[in-house]
Amino acid sequence: GEALAAELGDNASYKVNITSGEVQQAIAQTMQAYGAIHICCNYAGIDNAVRTVGRDGPFPLEQFKFVIEINLIGTFNVLRLAAN
Repeated sequence: GEALAAELGDNASYKVNITSGEVQQAIAQTMQAYGAIHICCNYAGIDNAVRTVGRDGPFPLEQFKFVIEINLIGTFNVLRLAAN
């Protein structure tokens, strides 16, 4: 993988915040450099090792929404933009 990345250069992969507009920018740069996207490796994901109900009460819903935003919505966002 490292040899192929070296051969392809700086436009071979991007590290982006999938909850931002960085995704569209990286896709545009890839399209400009190569004319197409043949592989989308989307490795975004976080977790939150907290009990559903703990000493301080229930797990905060906002924290769970943040996990879903990255793991589900963000991942789908990258996939749909790359497929387009």
